Amino acid sequence: MSYTEVKARAEAAGQGHIFQFYDDLSADEQRELVESAEKIEFDSVNTYFQRVLPSLGASKEADVPAKADRSLKPLSKQMTSRSFSDIKEAMNERQKWLKSGLTAIGQGEVAVVLLAGGQGTRLGSANPKGMFDVELPSGKSLFQLQGERILKAQRLGNEHEGTNAQIMWYVMTSAPTHDATVNFFEKNKFFGLEREQVVFFQQNTLPCLTLEGKIILEKPSKVATAPDGNGGLYRGLVTGGVLDDMKARGTKHIHAYCVDNVLVKPADPYFIGFSIERNADTAAKVVPKSAPQEKVGVLCQTADGFKIVEYSEIETRLTELRNKDGDLLFDAGNIANHYFTMDFLEDVCTKHRETLTHHIALKKIPTIDEKKEATKLDGMKLELFIFDIFQFSERLAVYYVNREDEFSPLKNAAGAADGTSKHCREDLLSLHARWLKRAGARLEEGAEVEVSPLKSYDGEGLASVKGQTFTGTNHLDE
Repeated sequence: MSYTEVKARAEAAGQGHIFQFYDDLSADEQRELVESAEKIEFDSVNTYFQRVLPSLGASKEADVPAKADRSLKPLSKQMTSRSFSDIKEAMNERQKWLKSGLTAIGQGEVAVVLLAGGQGTRLGSANPKGMFDVELPSGKSLFQLQGERILKAQRLGNEHEGTNAQIMWYVMTSAPTHDATVNFFEKNKFFGLEREQVVFFQQNTLPCLTLEGKIILEKPSKVATAPDGNGGLYRGLVTGGVLDDMKARGTKHIHAYCVDNVLVKPADPYFIGFSIERNADTAAKVVPKSAPQEKVGVLCQTADGFKIVEYSEIETRLTELRNKDGDLLFDAGNIANHYFTMDFLEDVCTKHRETLTHHIALKKIPTIDEKKEATKLDGMKLELFIFDIFQFSERLAVYYVNREDEFSPLKNAAGAADGTSKHCREDLLSLHARWLKRAGARLEEGAEVEVSPLKSYDGEGLASVKGQTFTGTNHLDE
């Protein structure tokens, strides 16, 4: 597209100012600016801004709490994994879920989507988060732990069905993380998976905007942009050709999750089987809130359907309500771990994604002033979240898991109160210690044992450790 064409599109949308320095640029810089601008859907950007305007005023006032949503209702127990009359029924149901999940895996119907667009900025590194080693005895990265869990789930499914099916792993990166992620996978030989079962695709970017909705220049020859949030998945699946690839392979069930959780169980047969048995079009893994005022998004029912509601949007009196069993009524803590049917995902990607309202992240955006000198100004990044599509679900199911078994995200640098590599390491080794003790092993005080995902996916297959005593630091491989 020529400079004249791109400029005309920008001016028609009221964004022609991005070419204000064009005549002062070198030929290469002019080309860079045109290439930067021609990727922008100016009318769409303006539409996104108009949609967020009602919430912009509240976002500017950091000390003003979000308006409480008075239409909130707690989730029906029947739509959750807690809907049992007794322990025996619960155990029988879990066996059904496992069987259904393993069957789907063994039939080649399951795909996994990894949200891996984030950098480890808060961890003090520009590397993709998945490359981080949380100092386990094995030295394995988050990527490797997850890849090996997928391989183990695949083996379990194939053993169950007597097949040789593959679990496809679709890895969503961003512009800053893509090359490093691909190189890391290649260097590590895809963690034992076949090269053809790993597909990389990028989430899209959006221009950064002023508080008046004007596109910001990062430098005279480049528009300031940012990744469009993990909800950019739905656009990325289409533009990256992934949706078509899934359909062509006969995929029926998709498990999506975020890269930073050291305890995540990708392609979890229990979760997939639960979702299948409940005939869910989408499902969410959640953890019970640790306290009424815990600052975590909660899955609720609203007048507009199901949604994740931020803690600041729930009235205090509601956060403290409990049922007859003593559980908080609003306790379904979001951990960004979801199931979709192929039909639902396709419906979202083709019919609903352009109707979603973005979330505002107010930031100091690096830019240049009228003298082309570097500065920063108050602006915004527009993001979508993966759970924004719950509102379109007709058959949502909710799967409760124990936090200590399945949720320990790497969020912060060393020294923080939680979410550090130290916490992740401790949580994973504690989980493995519980597995080993249940299998009849004994751990001396101070003993640490890491169990390879290739040895055990979820505590199964550990009969050989019965009667063993572990001391020091250990790594149990397959």
